[in-house]
Amino acid sequence: MMHEFKSPLFGHYLAHWHSLCPPSGIPTTEDYMDHMDPKIAAFLMIFDVLAQDVTVRFQGNGIGERRQLEQAGRSWFVTNPHLNALSVVANIWQAVRQPCGLWTEATFVTNVQRRLRVEALTLPLRVKGARPARIVNLSIGLDSMDFDERAMGWHGNIAIGWHDLGFGVPKSDTLPVN
Repeated sequence: MMHEFKSPLFGHYLAHWHSLCPPSGIPTTEDYMDHMDPKIAAFLMIFDVLAQDVTVRFQGNGIGERRQLEQAGRSWFVTNPHLNALSVVANIWQAVRQPCGLWTEATFVTNVQRRLRVEALTLPLRVKGARPARIVNLSIGLDSMDFDERAMGWHGNIAIGWHDLGFGVPKSDTLPVN
């Protein structure tokens, strides 16, 4: 069963990703960056995927405003130290190798200790040469934040799963690690 996204931007995000797919099936980072869609660019992040880490390569300004923090060039886990880095990286590598999408509905904590919901979908990008693997992630807040409120970090996952991009998904015994 396919996950039903709460924000209509995810349908747009998936259609845009598929529109950039060459015959090999996965858009390159260069194609994605050269044809960035302004409807979703503010809420995108692109990551380098390393053996046991993910480094922020690009951060849309909507993410920066939500967090009031520039993360480009930094490990994702520096600003989210409570995440299980090995589990997150294992999930991402599954999505890169399959290839498939990885969706998450989670909560994050704000500076006033409110827990707000966010929905995210990670998709693989093809790289040229010996560069690290790359992913693109769309993250949409499902709850409104107050004017002076900012996200401080992930609180926890509500749900997590695979999204079929036309290449299948990992077997049911390889569900994402929460």
